[in-house]
Amino acid sequence: VQTRTIPIFVSLFIILICFLFRFINGIGKHGIVRSIVTVVNGIPPKTCSSCLLSSCYVCHWWLNQFKPIVENGTLEDDQNRRDFTINALAFNLNKSHFGELIDPFNGLGDLKNKIIKTPLNPNTTFSDDPLRMLRALRFAAQLGFTIEEKTFKAIIENCTRIKIISKERIIDELHKIIVSTKPSIGFNLLYESGLLKLVLPEVYQLKGVENVNG
Repeated sequence: VQTRTIPIFVSLFIILICFLFRFINGIGKHGIVRSIVTVVNGIPPKTCSSCLLSSCYVCHWWLNQFKPIVENGTLEDDQNRRDFTINALAFNLNKSHFGELIDPFNGLGDLKNKIIKTPLNPNTTFSDDPLRMLRALRFAAQLGFTIEEKTFKAIIENCTRIKIISKERIIDELHKIIVSTKPSIGFNLLYESGLLKLVLPEVYQLKGVENVNG
């Protein structure tokens, strides 16, 4: 009796943890798998194997109920959702217009003039993915481009939204700024935009500190 009741109890416990983690911490499938492994760690394999298998099936079914609905979109929709005009260029692959450049936001002109600006209202673009604010600064540092005034103003206004971005994604952008030809451009922009205080507060506090005798 004991060997049957323990798997059922543990199985229900695992499902409850998955449910709580899904809504409280917002972890994804891999996080739930790690949680299951943590919960059953230390329980004899023969005892937990059946409940773990059944729990995985239940969790897999349950997670699939929350998959976002992906709707069909047009090329225009795709270009509207791009981060910057220089990344919203497309070539026509239809036979009748093969090779034709589709550039609704004058991205080619911005590429030639070395300008970084968003295809739509920058507040909309940065709200869609706040990491794009860091990407704008990174492109400026890497490519020597200038951020359009309206776009940079929107970065200042929306800088606090960077808090919702994972540290891993932020670190990736910072690494690319550091290894750019002139990282000081990126760090100056980080300071001026207000992002430096949020992503690297220790570095922000170093402004004005003098280095005496090395």
